[in-house]
Amino acid sequence: MYKNLEYLFIFAKKFKLYWILLIIVTTLQSIILVWIPYLAKLEIDQLANRHDYLYFLKNSPFNIFLLIVFVVLIANFFNQIISLIGTSLKDYYWKRLEMTFKNDLYQRMRNIKPWFFLSKRNSFFFQEFRELSNIIDRAMTFLIDFFRATLESIWIFLVFTFIDYKIWLALVAIALLTWFIERKRRVLQEHVNMNDKFEIQRKLWKSENELIHNRHLLQISGWIDFVEKYINDVFEESFSKNFIYMKNDIKYNFLTIFSNHLLTTFIKIVVWYSIFNYSSSIGLMSMTIMYVWNINSIVYRFMQMYLSWYLTLKTSLQKIWIIFELTWKNDKEKKDIEDFDKILINNLKFRYPSVSKEELKIYDIMNEKLIRLWDSSNEWIQRDLHFIKEAIEESKKPNPYILKWIDLQFEKWKIYGIVWRNWVWKTTLINLIMWFFDEFEWGISYANTDIKTIENSFFDSCISYVSQAPYLMENFTVKENLLLWVKKELSDEMLYSYLDKFSLEKKIRSLRKWLNAEVWFDTEFSWWQRQLLALLRAILQDKKIIIFDEWTNQLDAENELLVMKELLKNKKDKIIIFITHRMTTIKKADLIYCIDDGMIGDCWTHEELLQRESVYKNFWENQVERGFE
Repeated sequence: MYKNLEYLFIFAKKFKLYWILLIIVTTLQSIILVWIPYLAKLEIDQLANRHDYLYFLKNSPFNIFLLIVFVVLIANFFNQIISLIGTSLKDYYWKRLEMTFKNDLYQRMRNIKPWFFLSKRNSFFFQEFRELSNIIDRAMTFLIDFFRATLESIWIFLVFTFIDYKIWLALVAIALLTWFIERKRRVLQEHVNMNDKFEIQRKLWKSENELIHNRHLLQISGWIDFVEKYINDVFEESFSKNFIYMKNDIKYNFLTIFSNHLLTTFIKIVVWYSIFNYSSSIGLMSMTIMYVWNINSIVYRFMQMYLSWYLTLKTSLQKIWIIFELTWKNDKEKKDIEDFDKILINNLKFRYPSVSKEELKIYDIMNEKLIRLWDSSNEWIQRDLHFIKEAIEESKKPNPYILKWIDLQFEKWKIYGIVWRNWVWKTTLINLIMWFFDEFEWGISYANTDIKTIENSFFDSCISYVSQAPYLMENFTVKENLLLWVKKELSDEMLYSYLDKFSLEKKIRSLRKWLNAEVWFDTEFSWWQRQLLALLRAILQDKKIIIFDEWTNQLDAENELLVMKELLKNKKDKIIIFITHRMTTIKKADLIYCIDDGMIGDCWTHEELLQRESVYKNFWENQVERGFE
């Protein structure tokens, strides 16, 4: 937490001028807003009493009146100008603030181990990060509104301290009563929105989705009437719950209106009494009523700030703090490796990490919010609370080992194949080589350097990875996807020559913008074409380590042969590792590792493995010799 605050203070200093200007603008705006009712009092008093003086000025009553009118005009003009300046400052600086904030956080996120992103449930952690602009906007609006509302309250208090403390007490009473009633009404509204509306919308969305997409199946099976009746019942439930909410809302609105009118009338009586008995001015009445409106506005703003903080902002900021802690750079010294000739894995044992401490903090925050705000008897709230409880219990149970006593060696100039029986965690082994996980026993080293002491940038610059699900960046062009992490300069003609080798040139030239066509919006690639583009990108990157995980799944035999030829031609100074079930592909590897039951079974060439009783020999006989290939 202290690191987070220290970070925010350092970050805020980058925009010191902005904060100074913002404080000045907000202070001036609050002074003018409080000053305008006092000017209205002077205006009415001058009309009623026709004084020939105003403080130290002495002139005809009409000229004094004109002066007051002119000052009111100037005050309103400056109020509009200052408001415009404040809005412009917000629009200009807040975008810069958001972008600087995000860029900094992008860099910090490099310190998060990739395993954190492999878990689907952890994607919810970064929901707040994706909505960072909205969170920053709400947080900054909260701070500015709080500062301005506090200043206005102080100015109004000072004004009435010199006029009549009883009026101030009445204004405070209005504020407290309005706060109490409005809080009850708003929290009730949030209960309805989250407990009832959300559940009803979920039911309607699911049932209507079934009715639209699977109508033919429902009709054949005789369920169409049931689903239509279910939708009608949901609507009836919605109407009944909305009616209950409307009754409560009307009740609280009535109390707010009645209390405001009652206390406003009380203030009028106090002012009238002061006018009749103490010769107070009539302008005091107008000024007081205007301040009552100001106080109500301030109360409503405080209410909005309170609810924003109470309902969403506090929780979002707590999650952002956890992301800060998660991305805080490790102070341990890291090494940068310029060159290496082999990768060594010695006696490796690994089991998946349980729920992390960051996850537990998130669950605590969610749990606190659910219990504090919403009806814990609600069915879906109960499900969420149960899920959180299960997650906490899960964190106390260590996972079993899935890889045991793994000894591997990968050297340059060689192509390595890995075969396995189903469910023996082959991708996990690759993830460990790429430093996706940092919790394992014994060692993995590059050039005799422990993997845990190597800079993260080394893995970015030295490893290309192609998975069984081809990855292309949507909204980017074909050319940008091909040149991602490619350091050498390649002309369009050179790219077309590579595409021609992979039977993709005709497809790319058929697109409206050729290489500049955007993936997804302007193009429709089949899975095998996407896989070929991902494979071509890995070859163009020309990194020292290339890893292919089930890369043949989307390819036919002809395209697979093209890729293998290109790999064999470009294995100079490289370590190439591929995992596949397809035996006709893996036989071309210089060395083949067989994994069985989480352990290395055999490590030989294709010919040597066929001479032994092994997992590899069984696969070869089933796929090739018996015709299953």
